[in-house]
Amino acid sequence: LEKRLQELDFTSVLNEAIKTSLSFGGALIFIDINAKDLSEPIYDKSKIMSKNKIQGLRVVPPYLCGASEVETANPLNSDFMKPKKWYIAGNSGVVDSSRVIPLVMFEAPSLIKPLFNFFGISLTQFMKNYVASADIARQSLSDMLLRFRSEIIKSDLIKTNPTEAVSRAKAINKQKNNNALILLTKDEEFIQSITPLSGLDKLIAQLQENVAVSARLPSVKLLGLTPSGFNATGDFDLASYYDEIMSLQNSIIKPIIEQILNLLIKEAGWDDITATYEFHILEKSSDLDKAQVKNLEIDFITKAISAGILTDEQGFNYLKDKGFIDNSYDFSQADDLEMDLDL
Repeated sequence: LEKRLQELDFTSVLNEAIKTSLSFGGALIFIDINAKDLSEPIYDKSKIMSKNKIQGLRVVPPYLCGASEVETANPLNSDFMKPKKWYIAGNSGVVDSSRVIPLVMFEAPSLIKPLFNFFGISLTQFMKNYVASADIARQSLSDMLLRFRSEIIKSDLIKTNPTEAVSRAKAINKQKNNNALILLTKDEEFIQSITPLSGLDKLIAQLQENVAVSARLPSVKLLGLTPSGFNATGDFDLASYYDEIMSLQNSIIKPIIEQILNLLIKEAGWDDITATYEFHILEKSSDLDKAQVKNLEIDFITKAISAGILTDEQGFNYLKDKGFIDNSYDFSQADDLEMDLDL
């Protein structure tokens, strides 16, 4: 199975499908078995699949395909709002739904699914308004830094001689520095207006964090912001992010992987075998955390033996199975040999 997945470049195909789905709201993974009539379903029996093996997997973006036959009337049907046939650009005729695997990361409500071509909502749509607001705030802050101080001269010169007033303003701007003087007449008044900038940094940071929230990413990963505050490490944000990723893995990506694996099993000639797939846990424990967990387990077994709940041999075998005691030791040697506790 691993060899066939490598031949089909399945990891790259799945990677491309995920990125397409996040960018455009969905994607189709086309299963190419070199069939003449794509409107017919795939007959996933070992006798047929062993002769018509999968030639390749291709990603079709949602803007190059459209639903042909969809049950939109009866919500009690199992295929409600699920296309039975697809039109794909450049292909003559329709493609049966068994020949494509839809990948939708964020489902659209059934009421508006036809507006989204029976796919879902893209991550870019979730982020659009937040990114626009953060960009407007960034540009506004840049403009404010250029104009946070304004100098005003109250004078009637702009009424009596506008040309001279403009020339005088340009001359004042050219000589403006810490050593400059501004000469005013008796009827003129000089005013400085300064816009306070306090609190704007927090406002910009909050808008950037809103972008990270809409992207379902911790700000430390998306923006490279260091967690602030007393004893702040960002571990909680990362743990929440890993939970989000694992939820998407198990609910959306895992069924696709298992569907491809089961087709490859049929290729190999087996009808009574079903494949399952498990992802690695993303969050990794530190050496200190692992040592503390082992220490707690050993302490628990020791107390269970002291209370008479477990025998010495049962406790020894439990710790040995857990890898806390070297496998070369036997219980009969426990009195003579020092236990190698891998803490």
